[in-house]
Order: sequence, then C-alpha cells, then structure tokens
Amino acid sequence: MLINCPIKSSEEAVPLIAAGADSFYGGVTGELLFGTTGVPANRRPWDFANFTTLHDFHEALSLVHRHGRKFYLTVNAHCHTENQIEAVGDFIEAAPPLDGLIVSDVSLIIALRKRFTGHALIASTGTNVQNGKTVEFYAGLGISEIVLPRHLTLAEIDVLTAGYPEMLFECFILHDDCAHMDGLCRYAHGIFDRHSMANACRSLGDFNVHAPADTADEVLRRLRRFPQIMTRSCGACAIQPFSSMNVRRVKIVGRQYPIHKKIASVRFINAVRSCLDLPPDQFVRAVKSEFHSIFGTNCGDDCLYEPS
Repeated sequence: MLINCPIKSSEEAVPLIAAGADSFYGGVTGELLFGTTGVPANRRPWDFANFTTLHDFHEALSLVHRHGRKFYLTVNAHCHTENQIEAVGDFIEAAPPLDGLIVSDVSLIIALRKRFTGHALIASTGTNVQNGKTVEFYAGLGISEIVLPRHLTLAEIDVLTAGYPEMLFECFILHDDCAHMDGLCRYAHGIFDRHSMANACRSLGDFNVHAPADTADEVLRRLRRFPQIMTRSCGACAIQPFSSMNVRRVKIVGRQYPIHKKIASVRFINAVRSCLDLPPDQFVRAVKSEFHSIFGTNCGDDCLYEPS
C-alpha cells in the first residue's frame, strides 16, 4: 500500500520521504501556469497551497526523483478555456520529467493524451467516479489511475475496483473535513452561514428519492448520512480491507498544511501499514494506539469509510 503525500515546497520533500511518503502530488499557482493571477490552476487555488516559483518546483522534482519517489502534477480545475489548455501543455512540456498528471476536465484530458504519451493521466476525485461505466469512460480517454470519491462505502469500493484490475485505484485516507462532494460541488460555499455548514451541498431538505420501493429507504438513509460521512477526516482503519482490494495507493490531503502536520500524518499512515498482518481486531487497536501516540489525542471512532 503506497502513501501519496501533498507537497508545496522543495523544503518539504526530504523530511516527508524520511517519514515514509512513497509519492507526492502538488500544484503550481495560476500565475506560473497561465501567466496571470486570479485564474485557478487546480482545486486548491491559493498561493499558500502551491509552488510559487519555478525554481522551487524544479528543485522539488529533482529531490523527489533523486530519492526514487514519484511526483504527480495537480491540474484538476474543473474547466479550462482553449488558451488555458494550451498553456497547461506548454508548462508540462517545459518542465522536468513528471510521473503523472491529476486532471478533472475532460477537454484537458483529451488534449493532454494527444500531446503527451509518457505521462500517466490520473482522474481526480473531481471526476466523481462512482460506477463501472464511468471507469470505462475515463479509461477510453486514456486515464490509467483513478482517485475515488470519499463517500463510497468499503463494499462499493471492493465491487468497483475488482471489476477493473488493470486500473490503479487510489482512496483518501486522511482529509481536511471538507463537507463537499468535489465532483458535484455547486460552488455555493458562501451562500449560507459558514459556521452552520448549512450550504447547498449539505442541505437535504429538498431531496426527493426516486427509487424502487425496496431500496428507497436505504437511499434516503445514505443521503441523510452523507453530511456526517463527508466531515470525517480519518480512514486509517480501512487500510487493512483496502489491502485485499484493488486499491494500491492511499492519499493524504492537505497541500496547504504546515510541514509538521504533514510529517505527523505520513508517520501515522506509515505506522498503520506496518500492522497490516495483524488480525482485524488487533489491527484496529493498533491503529488507535498509533493515532494517540502521534497526534496526542484519542481516536474518535468516527471512521470515514462505512462497511456497506
């Protein structure tokens, strides 16, 4: 089980590698990518979550590759103009070798596949892949790896990933409590009171369930559980079931976080994967023990992934 870690500065590379990171993902500012400010280059558009100079970006790539790790460039904004698509391609062409590109926009995916053959194309969680037909659609566009959305259950992930052994699947393992389903985000974060979190993505009052009578209750139950599931931040106990599925990489979220938090997160997941051979009940106890040891607080028993 590989650990994919966020990075925003070359200074972070070596300590995160020492903590146990196997690969890295990161982005650059819109100014570096498009030559202008105010245009997001990815789903974390802030300067403090991205590389802000080409020198630092290139230095990070050099360090990562020197230590035998991989680097994936995040260019997963949901949509681009034709000029922006060309600018992304020009940036990649001028950059040192990259191991993969994390993308959401179908137009960008098509353009990059035509222009580059040596880069893995990774479908961001923004593509919202929830079923086999969607996997087949993106595979047909040249996608070879998929980051699954956070709201899928373990049973759903198992069935979905088992059907496509040639595809590499990645799942979130630690995230930042975002309440939104990224692939269906309505850009309504500021419409309602932020502190109440009663925004368009979480308001369930207007949902009407159209489903066969024998499944309607289950669909409604899942909808009403959605707000709680999406704000859970730890899925570490799922690493053991993931290890028997076609899930080969887990993702730590938080490009904007300070380095000490990233190091702690990588150390935690690295410790957890060393316990994979334990019986399930002992494994869960070991995960909780490592959580307390590294973060100094007790696990909340509020796991990101539901069994079914």
